[in-house]
Amino acid sequence: GPSHQAAEDLALFRAMPNMTVIDPCDAHEIEQLVPAIAAHHGPVYMRLLRGQVPVVLDEYDYKFELGKAKLIRDGKDALVISSGIMTMRALEAAQTLKDESVDIAVLHVPTIKPLDTETILREAGKSGRLVVVAENHTTIGGLGEAVAALLMRSGVHPPFRQIALPDEFLDAGALPTLHDRYGISTAEVARQIKLLRNQGMIERYKNEVVGLNNRISDVHSAVGRVQLAKLPGWTKSRQENAAHFDANLRGVTVPPVAAGADRPLGPDIHVA
Repeated sequence: GPSHQAAEDLALFRAMPNMTVIDPCDAHEIEQLVPAIAAHHGPVYMRLLRGQVPVVLDEYDYKFELGKAKLIRDGKDALVISSGIMTMRALEAAQTLKDESVDIAVLHVPTIKPLDTETILREAGKSGRLVVVAENHTTIGGLGEAVAALLMRSGVHPPFRQIALPDEFLDAGALPTLHDRYGISTAEVARQIKLLRNQGMIERYKNEVVGLNNRISDVHSAVGRVQLAKLPGWTKSRQENAAHFDANLRGVTVPPVAAGADRPLGPDIHVA
């Protein structure tokens, strides 16, 4: 029911000093991280899926490391940074979008705190890619805001969007229905990523056109400045030429031409 959805748990535990926060993807990862938690000195909060927990990451030869993010698959069009079940969704969406020639990278971030800043900055800093943070959590205080703050503080500014639950009390219902309603099902994730990528491409093309127009304007301004700079020289040159012709033509008389006669243009050349 709505009173037990815990869509804000990561934000609450991230705010606790010295707390390690983990959001695993599947049974394969849970099996690996339990011994890592037992060996860790300090408090740990871990989300756990209920019911039949699927196995997803085994086919990617995935190895859990506390505090480390792992690039599950690479892609040139967009980077999805995800945790928990949203890594499953991101991988499924990436496979769907591959058939539409959209190439998606998926960076799995199971440790929400402490964040693997080095890996996130390296992957998010690759130029030309939209960065989307996907999480089964409210937009407030979770992985999305943690990544956004990291990018801002580090001066890395890719196109950035979030796929997450809204900042509101959620409805009750069957999970597939709720996932579709709140945009975190595989189909919805794929649709949003494609939409965001297309919007980003349009915005990038608009910026390129604006940049090209600005460069053309700069060229026109530069040409105008050159012309103004040379204007005094051109004026002086024309004055000197006029004075030269005036000096050479002094005392020269043109004989009158009788009415009806041809005006000579040169030796043996006359106007008929």
